[in-house]
Amino acid sequence: VLGEYNRSVMCFEQTAHQQPDFEAAQRRKHAVLCQEKLEAALEEQHENLQHTLAELKEYQRKHEHFQEQRKQLLDLQQMTEVQFELNIKYQQQRLKDGV
Repeated sequence: VLGEYNRSVMCFEQTAHQQPDFEAAQRRKHAVLCQEKLEAALEEQHENLQHTLAELKEYQRKHEHFQEQRKQLLDLQQMTEVQFELNIKYQQQRLKDGV
């Protein structure tokens, strides 16, 4: 049964054929088939989760890059505003001085 699902199913079918009244063989065969389906579903789910994790990591990388770019833009805007304010103060001072 340990991973050899086809062989297990064949053995249980053979047993059921040789001993038709042995219901445990049919139940075990169905249990093996269920286990095989469950394992396949779990493997698929694992692959899907790995894919989702990779997408999340890529999103996080892009988000961090966006945040860095945004910070640089805000810093540049702030520098421009400071320069603009300094220029206004300079022009006001020149007007006061009559230059």
